[in-house]
Amino acid sequence: MRLLWVVLAATPAVTVDGLTVGRGAAKGDCVHAVGDVSLSGAGRCQVTALGERYALPVGEAELVAKSERAYAGRLSLNAGAEVKPHQHEGSVEIVVMLSGRGTFTLDGGTREVGPGDTIVIPKATLHAFVAGKEPVKVVQFYVPPGPEERFRPKEKK
Repeated sequence: MRLLWVVLAATPAVTVDGLTVGRGAAKGDCVHAVGDVSLSGAGRCQVTALGERYALPVGEAELVAKSERAYAGRLSLNAGAEVKPHQHEGSVEIVVMLSGRGTFTLDGGTREVGPGDTIVIPKATLHAFVAGKEPVKVVQFYVPPGPEERFRPKEKK
């Protein structure tokens, strides 16, 4: 079983596929910023602002920015919301907890998480989340982008 990788806020930044998650001013040529949380790295990329919001059965997704290298957004979950087990075959997911608490399940292991925790979910790893008694707000990154497309409404034919 893989270990649940939780990095506390006091820990130095986390780097995934050449992109570093951090707080405060971002450094690099390729920067995806959501408030004071950023994903940045060396090398050029064209970051496009999205500014899209979508209601979800469990809360709301705000698609903030996307490039060929990564996606950045906000996810708000209702108190007690459950994100069912799922996986992203081709993308690493990085979740930075801003507020609220909950239980994160990663590859069969569980851990309580809260503000300041960063969870790194490897590609093709089964994961799930259950929010606690308060709403949860997170910043979410996918490296490379792709899984965020599930937040957009499907066109009816």
